[in-house]
Amino acid sequence: MNDHIVFFGHVSYEELPYFYALCKLFVYPSTCENCPNILIEAMACGTSILASYVEPMPEVCRDAAIYFDPFNPQDIAEKIQTLLLDKDALEKLKQHSLKRSMCFDWEDTARKTLQAFEECI
Repeated sequence: MNDHIVFFGHVSYEELPYFYALCKLFVYPSTCENCPNILIEAMACGTSILASYVEPMPEVCRDAAIYFDPFNPQDIAEKIQTLLLDKDALEKLKQHSLKRSMCFDWEDTARKTLQAFEECI
């Protein structure tokens, strides 16, 4: 395993975009999320994503990820192996990630949040 996986330990927030951009495949097996910002960050870096099929991951990533059953190690392993052997699929996921990431804008979110508050007054 040491020939294929590198454990870096702590990585600063400022360094994360380099790690996202350089990884072959970002595997996200979470089963409990509210808003998985880490997936949005990974998409913005053009990362190929393999994620849990548990909501909200499919809602956030849509076609920018391939999904697996996070409770089934065999499913995870098969999808990792399949994707790592398919360079075209990895490239397609990268393109979808970049496109999907453009749907998320902090200024737009702040504007809509303020508007919602103003409507409550």
